[in-house]
Amino acid sequence: PGEGLTILYSHGNAEDLGLHLPFIDALARATGADVFSYEYVGYSLSRFANLSPDEDGCYRSIDAAWIYLTETLNIPANRIVVYGRSIGTGPSVDLVARTALKSGKAAAQPPRGALGLLLQSPLESAIRCALGYGSSLSMYPLDIFKNYEKIENVVCKAAIIHGTSDNVVPCKGGVALHDALQNPYEPCWLEGYGHNNM
Repeated sequence: PGEGLTILYSHGNAEDLGLHLPFIDALARATGADVFSYEYVGYSLSRFANLSPDEDGCYRSIDAAWIYLTETLNIPANRIVVYGRSIGTGPSVDLVARTALKSGKAAAQPPRGALGLLLQSPLESAIRCALGYGSSLSMYPLDIFKNYEKIENVVCKAAIIHGTSDNVVPCKGGVALHDALQNPYEPCWLEGYGHNNM
């Protein structure tokens, strides 16, 4: 890796590493950053190992990617921007919120959290995305990727991009998450865009 920024990218649900390689290449060229992506447990080749995708597996997968970047490649955490799209916002928010909570408070201790967080078409949670806010109260034990509970622990600068005509992950979830951010950039609401055409 170079001395510039590194983007840790978490893809959406209906994708795998092979499908989003053209996007990763375009992202690297457009930003000049190194881009690192990973596969969720139970996706792509890992499904042949009798592994099924689940929430915990997604968290373990992004943790392994983070450890590889920060400990094996020795990339400082404050040079990493975490970028999640759609369901990838679940592991992205979780990682950034947890690493921020572990960051050292003493001046002599370097920050352990990411430089920034970028969320594209983020979901508040799986149940809120599929059934709406009221349903998440009664179905709380079954809900996963509860970004609405974790977003307040994100202390780094964060930005949200969402299409206003998204019929897969409603834009109102992106608005709610933006409103809960501690350190937001101006959001990017893309008028007339949906989930898969940004």
